[in-house]
Amino acid sequence: MNLKRKDLKIIMVIIGIFIIYLLAVTFVFKRNPLDVISPNYIVNSDGLFWNYSNGKISDMGTSFNKTDGNYRIFLNNGDEVEGDVYNRAGTISVARSGSSELMDSGYILATNIGRLDFVKYKVNNVSPSGNVIIRTYLDDFSGSSLAEFDVEEVRLDLDGDNEEDVLYFLSNLKNRDNGIKKSSLLVGDGSKINQVVAESAIERYDLYAIIDITGDGKKELIVKKRALDEEGYDECYQLYGIEDGKYKVIHDCEL
Repeated sequence: MNLKRKDLKIIMVIIGIFIIYLLAVTFVFKRNPLDVISPNYIVNSDGLFWNYSNGKISDMGTSFNKTDGNYRIFLNNGDEVEGDVYNRAGTISVARSGSSELMDSGYILATNIGRLDFVKYKVNNVSPSGNVIIRTYLDDFSGSSLAEFDVEEVRLDLDGDNEEDVLYFLSNLKNRDNGIKKSSLLVGDGSKINQVVAESAIERYDLYAIIDITGDGKKELIVKKRALDEEGYDECYQLYGIEDGKYKVIHDCEL
């Protein structure tokens, strides 16, 4: 009888500690307890090291060593690929069809992600209507012409309203040695620009991946931000999301 009572006390203490842990994680640290037990990661081998919790992204450091558990492998254009991931000498490798290769920046690894989905997209050269739209946008940008710019166009429904939207990424940072430089991320509807999401004379913005974090149909954009200088460039990853009908930076990075 004494042994059973002792065992019961031990069990009650363990349950009490676990309840305190759940309360502390939930209300003090504002985390989902399941995320702590089984973390959700979005990573590549090129500086993208994000932790995903309760629909929010945070940085998790500069290395990634955990590849076991429930993971999915994507190309950054949204295609999911079959394979296994493992670590070798501190690097992430992807094994596909019996052969392995280092996980370069074109791969994205998502672990324990539930509703998050990577969106398939295709990057096109700028369309004739896009040419007109970009030329109109550049009218206020003196000293440059469209011919100097690299322009990419992506067409898909971004906000879940079943209407096609258009993303434009343009930059002349690499093409212009002298004079005014510019890089922009724009959102339009095929006839006009509805939002200048980002623009800079010293930083370049390139689309890396499109995701839907919560499954609500509104697309988040993973954007690679680069700062060009005479010796090369630094780069990091931003996350843009739709708030009040407009794209805003919901996770920024510093170069």
